[in-house]
Amino acid sequence: MLGLWLAENCRSVFAQDIGAVGIDGLIAKLGERNRAAAAKT
Repeated sequence: MLGLWLAENCRSVFAQDIGAVGIDGLIAKLGERNRAAAAKT
């Protein structure tokens, strides 16, 4: 059940982000998160 909750939560957050900054903004935001996470390791 945790996986289902996580998927629903991510979908909700993504929908909010798309509404705020569009799909290109969401992609940029995810890219920034990935780069920041990679820099920490």
